[in-house]
Amino acid sequence: MTLRSGTQIPNWPFTSPTGETVAMEDFRHRCNLVVALLGAADQPTVAPMLDALAARAGDLAFEDATALAVVQGSAGTAAALAGRVPAEAADRLLVVADTAGLLQDEPPTLYVVDRYGQIYAVQPLPTGPVDAETAAHAVEEAVGWLRFVNLQCPECGVPEWPTA
Repeated sequence: MTLRSGTQIPNWPFTSPTGETVAMEDFRHRCNLVVALLGAADQPTVAPMLDALAARAGDLAFEDATALAVVQGSAGTAAALAGRVPAEAADRLLVVADTAGLLQDEPPTLYVVDRYGQIYAVQPLPTGPVDAETAAHAVEEAVGWLRFVNLQCPECGVPEWPTA
């Protein structure tokens, strides 16, 4: 399933570390999202991406966004990885598991989604080892998209200069 900018994010059901269901609809009209499909927990992409997302938790909060780090596996897998997230970032970075395997064949990807479910950016991530700099750059680009998303909101900022 290839998702593109300008389309709606599907209402994927994920499982939190505590076993609760977390779906895209839970965030609709509440906050913007960065959905990071990271693959299996043992993939070399996971740890650097979690660290990079956690490092930008302040920017996520400023842009009224939450990051969902999606890994393949069980709630226990998500719980083990959630232990990597510093306490100060835990309210902006949620590690969830795709227990149903809906996205097991999807390549690692970052989606930037507005509060209404529209995808604004699709960033493919490397499938091999990712260093801290590459992960930080990917998250920096996602934060830039969040800024753009917020400028498009008429209540939040002026999307374009007036014509006259």
